[in-house]
Amino acid sequence: MPDADPLANAPVELLDLAWMCLAGTEPVRAATLLGTRLDRFPDAPWTYPGIIAAGHALANALSAHPADAPDQAAATALLERFWTAAPDFFEAEVSRFDPRSDGLVRWPDAPEPFALDAAVLLLEDARLFLKLVKSRENLLPQANFARATLNDAEDWLVRTLWDDDGMQFLRLDGPDVDPCVDLSARPLWILEWKSARQDMLDAALAIRPLAAADARDPAAVPLRLLLAARLVRSGASEDAQPSSPASAAPRYRRVAAQLLALPIPTDTAPERAAVHESIRHALCAHVPAASDWSRPVPRTRLLAFAVAAVVLLLLVAACMMAFRSSRAGTPLSLLQRARQALDDGDPATAAELYQTAADAAESPSDRIRLLTRRANCLFHADRPQEAESAYRALLAATPDLPSVRYDLACALWAQRRTNEAIQTFRDLPDLAPSATSDLRARAARAADYLSSLPQ
Repeated sequence: MPDADPLANAPVELLDLAWMCLAGTEPVRAATLLGTRLDRFPDAPWTYPGIIAAGHALANALSAHPADAPDQAAATALLERFWTAAPDFFEAEVSRFDPRSDGLVRWPDAPEPFALDAAVLLLEDARLFLKLVKSRENLLPQANFARATLNDAEDWLVRTLWDDDGMQFLRLDGPDVDPCVDLSARPLWILEWKSARQDMLDAALAIRPLAAADARDPAAVPLRLLLAARLVRSGASEDAQPSSPASAAPRYRRVAAQLLALPIPTDTAPERAAVHESIRHALCAHVPAASDWSRPVPRTRLLAFAVAAVVLLLLVAACMMAFRSSRAGTPLSLLQRARQALDDGDPATAAELYQTAADAAESPSDRIRLLTRRANCLFHADRPQEAESAYRALLAATPDLPSVRYDLACALWAQRRTNEAIQTFRDLPDLAPSATSDLRARAARAADYLSSLPQ
């Protein structure tokens, strides 16, 4: 295959990233890069798990490619070479990222004993390997090996990295330290795990704007691009369950767009930055409104992501509480319908249902909770003025509602009333004495950040 692609001269880790990211969107180019990788670095270990999934995506994309496309025959021949060696590739992949074959998937030389992103990549490769055994006999000898990998790693993922009580993801920064809450972009990988429960998906979607926190870390860029590429090519509706039938729209398209919108850090090595930017640009062409997402994200948009994270976290917590509140006299069917409306991406309808439920509430505390959920739904429906009115009505009756006061500041900022938002954040400790130290700190940071923006 020709070596004209500028990515072809990249180091092995960049070649791996390039062909795996482009496998489903630029198949001929990806096949060229894969061939270059196998020719130049035949014995180098794989940089990332997910080799089988990338090869499968490449094969599917090539099958839909016009027969007279340049290099089509060479790309097809390359794939035959790939599938012949696929069992060895998969075994090498597991040996590298699960060296003890006990399901504790990790990145080589990384301190954490179990990494969520690496685990999901390896798990889904094992799952796909078992599926492909039915059509590719040469994969059959490793079927039991793949099944054991899948079972062990799935068991460890839930037990180690998911807090069922707090409905949050954890990370382990070393084998001998206690787990801590993971608020990085890493939990977004759960969107790619076929066994993920709905509460896990909700938690991941709630923290997705926090991917912006990783935007300045060069080390976070490759996995960010790889996740975006997999979401772009997965072909399922964003609101569907992992097992739902595929549709024409990319799966979790807004998540992919947000990931691709994050800029490449300026302190990235020039060669790596060029490859990362080339991959990002190629993927943006396959995301709705790509022209809007292909530009660097301004600081105000990064703050918008962070504000949305807070609101969405409140929504998730509120919805889970709703299902437990039937004993307080609120009609459970209304809460179920509100939750379903949120799952369907219709927060405006959920707001109406919460208002109806609040009108039927038997206690003042239930009414406050339901009206707070209504206000959050209005904010999530891009109706910040109505959300502001709802928050102010709640505070007029009960001034000491810390989260409501914080959300009011978010609603003011969403209307670009920056000075009012800053003052509301700063007033929170005095006007809401029951605010937790964490909420006080977040309000202070938000006020400082808004104050730093050019007026």
